[in-house]
Amino acid sequence: MIEMYGGDPRNMTPEPKPIQQLKSELKQFPYLRGSKLSNFYLRTMGEKGLLKVSDFSELDIPVDIQVARFTLYTGVLKVLSDSFEGCVHKDPLRGLIEEAWRNAAKKINAYPWKLDEPIWTVGSKLCSKRLCGSCPVEDLCNKVKGMKFKGAIILWEKPSD
Repeated sequence: MIEMYGGDPRNMTPEPKPIQQLKSELKQFPYLRGSKLSNFYLRTMGEKGLLKVSDFSELDIPVDIQVARFTLYTGVLKVLSDSFEGCVHKDPLRGLIEEAWRNAAKKINAYPWKLDEPIWTVGSKLCSKRLCGSCPVEDLCNKVKGMKFKGAIILWEKPSD
């Protein structure tokens, strides 16, 4: 950062750049290589006006366990098979979650990244403890059962009827 941008990350974008180009440039920084952190970094820096992003509206929600938990427990993304195992940080699961929130954001005329904070908060504070009675979206929730989280791995076994 010091050598390339004079120690000032704002120097990455003297002119607006597209998200994919910025993500490519962020790969040179070890802690910003992953999809979740690069999306979060771009959201934070773009939101504060510290980076100029030409297609900021296209930035996806940063997918982590909390976002995945909310997405799957509520039934926003449904697992149709009898069993499934996947990592929230890898495709196909990450891409499907991003797509689900991209589509939802379009329907409410919002940017996908704007959904991150409320979804993360509900996922971490309520969904993780199954505190459904306190949830602001309980009446819309499918309360999906059979989903287990082991670190970043999601395990699904369709409950027997």
